[in-house]
Amino acid sequence: MTYSICLLFAYSFFIGGHGAPTTPSLQGTAVTQTTPTKTIMVVRPDNSHFARATAGLQHHLDQDLDLRNFYVSKQDKQRRGRKLKQFHQAVLESKPRLFVLMNNYSVEFLRDFQALHPEYKETPCLVMMAVFAEKAVSRLPNATAIRYEIPAITNLVNLRALMKTPIRRVGVIYRPHLREDVANQIELCRKEKIELTAVEIENGWGMPRRIRRALKTLVNDKEIDALWVINDSELLSPRLIQRSWNPALQDFQKPVVTGVENFVSNPRLIGSFAVVPDHYDLGHQASELLSHIRETDWQATDVPVSYPFSVRKILNLDKINTAFTLRDHALLEIDQVISHQPESQTGRQQTGIQASARQPR
Repeated sequence: MTYSICLLFAYSFFIGGHGAPTTPSLQGTAVTQTTPTKTIMVVRPDNSHFARATAGLQHHLDQDLDLRNFYVSKQDKQRRGRKLKQFHQAVLESKPRLFVLMNNYSVEFLRDFQALHPEYKETPCLVMMAVFAEKAVSRLPNATAIRYEIPAITNLVNLRALMKTPIRRVGVIYRPHLREDVANQIELCRKEKIELTAVEIENGWGMPRRIRRALKTLVNDKEIDALWVINDSELLSPRLIQRSWNPALQDFQKPVVTGVENFVSNPRLIGSFAVVPDHYDLGHQASELLSHIRETDWQATDVPVSYPFSVRKILNLDKINTAFTLRDHALLEIDQVISHQPESQTGRQQTGIQASARQPR
């Protein structure tokens, strides 16, 4: 089941586990029996998350467009020159009318390609599933994007709708470059009568200690009802999670809201509730943006950057104290519920946790 996002804003986010094929791949698929006249090239990692988004794009693509994939990954860096030559050959053969760039590495890869072949700088680009998509777009001559991050207000309003326990004060830590974004989120949350208490973390030496101290301040002194985790890969590195986040939050059993599915499902990582984009519907949304770009005579910069219009809710009951009770039938509103405890130990009235969880399409 998917949900429409009404309040719009976004933050940084991290996608992990980008796999790469052993050999470069380029494949084309006609969408219908109509003979394609233009090619859309998708530059992406070869893993299930991106494949699902590509499927949503392909299934809703205009009939005269041909979709082709070119796989890249961070492992390609050691053979970047050869990969760029292979990509150039693929571009010469398919003559793409537009590039769809899925993730930040794909954006970086295309920028390197355009530096070598400036004749492709004006080829329109659609960026998706990338961290700080707007910043990525600003580095491309003719591009627009779909943000991947879900606004804090969307996460917190959805969480509040599930809980009997009030969600009035929520903590967050952030780095200086997000100061303006966090200020905007504070204002949006205030309109929903949620106090977003923010602590800024300076960059540089001593980061683990500063994170621990900030988190303890929020948990102990500010008495927050939940913690919102911004998807900042620098703050959420494996080293800092192990040295800072986990020790500081080991006794914190209130909801931890994150935009990364793996943080909720993995018992060793922080995160009990997440609202994340539905990847198939993200592809569908990309197909609609592509049509808009086409209507503007392939001027992608004329199409505004947009937010995901469809999300999935994920809840890990094992990471929430049973004192934080859910509303009756709240689990029916969750797309994926994670729990390894017997129902009698969860303190919930809902029955059939796994059966009641709506599975993604």
